[in-house]
Amino acid sequence: MPEIDILSATGGPPSRRTPESCGFRSDPCGQGLAQTARCSLLAEVTGVSDPELLEASRVGRGVCTLCCLENQPRRQRLNPTVASHVLRLLAKVEDRGGVPGCDLARLREVQARTMGQLQRLGKRETEWRTPKYSRECFHLSRSLPDEGDGHHACSHELHRVTTRDACRKCPDYEPSLKVGEGAVSSWAVGVITAPRSKPTLARTLRSLAAAGWANPMVFADAGTKVPRSLVPNERLIRRTERYFGWGNWFSMLNELLIMKPDADAYMLVEDDVLFCRGLRPYLERSLWPAERLGFVSLYAASHQDPGGARGFFDFDGMEGLWGSLAFVFPNATARMFVRHPRVVSHRTRGPRSGEADQDIVAGMWAANVGLPIYLHTPSLTQHIGETSAIWGEAASADGDRAASTFPGEDKDIDRMMAGIQGAKKRQRPTP
Repeated sequence: MPEIDILSATGGPPSRRTPESCGFRSDPCGQGLAQTARCSLLAEVTGVSDPELLEASRVGRGVCTLCCLENQPRRQRLNPTVASHVLRLLAKVEDRGGVPGCDLARLREVQARTMGQLQRLGKRETEWRTPKYSRECFHLSRSLPDEGDGHHACSHELHRVTTRDACRKCPDYEPSLKVGEGAVSSWAVGVITAPRSKPTLARTLRSLAAAGWANPMVFADAGTKVPRSLVPNERLIRRTERYFGWGNWFSMLNELLIMKPDADAYMLVEDDVLFCRGLRPYLERSLWPAERLGFVSLYAASHQDPGGARGFFDFDGMEGLWGSLAFVFPNATARMFVRHPRVVSHRTRGPRSGEADQDIVAGMWAANVGLPIYLHTPSLTQHIGETSAIWGEAASADGDRAASTFPGEDKDIDRMMAGIQGAKKRQRPTP
């Protein structure tokens, strides 16, 4: 299926200041991340014209990149990066007892003004701009190959490359995921539904409630009959025209992000799924399985499941991801997903007019941004749809379209997995 290549090209980052676009940057020297340049704003603010001092005050590309993340600097309104380098240059001037263009009187004046700006900026950033740095950033990746200058790859589309110092001050900082119990307590849960010759929504909602989520939002495509007794109006979003599978699913995630922007987890469910009992407490005990991941699929089709009750596993096979029956996104990756250019453009450029293929788009997005997908064995959900809600064709939930390891709705997965993990601990040999 060549159509699944819809996310293969890497989209460029949105327009934003870059070192090359800065009017204060001049005389670049060196290559790549080891490149340095002069910042003419340092001379303009301090009045220093001594070539030796200005040459000694060249800044690296990492500094320029950090400056570009902050407000556009001006002589009377410095940003923190420029202000700190102004103070460094003034310290060198003070060591010399003053230099032409910047005697000690001017030095004290510029020093006091710059310190005042830094204090005001620091207070403002503490109040609203920079999130509190608690753990290593979710986007901070490996050190770049063949570079020993402290630069790191960054998975955020606005940065690509950063330093640890820049990361700690970055307004796009996201803490890496917590692993295990306590990481997820607040949920945003949505269910998409569409006209079916054999409706399955009622059964899905009953199963979802027994699993721990009694009041999900339901997003009904145009023409779908949803009884008020099944879903109250305040929990129902009705589409006035056909969105089809992808449009309804993608819109649901965007709307959940607006409704509950601080949720720990966003669970996107289709209307033909059964769940194990006790699933919510189990997930709140076991998410997240890694500090960096794209999303978790609660469904594992027969050909995806390696078998054996062993919990979450890194699914290495993006093109083989079948079924978007129940995906769970962390807060950070949910927002990454909805703003990705290839995800946004799927509705106009995807195969089959972009009306379907949630699983393909999500899988290819994860591969594109380098984030793993986790599945679970045994499968935590089961597929029950017998007809397609999009194409109106038969699509029986058996063979590869079913989960061969699903324990059943009556099985309490939290107790079952706790028993298995407890047995493993008891069997662990003593050293």
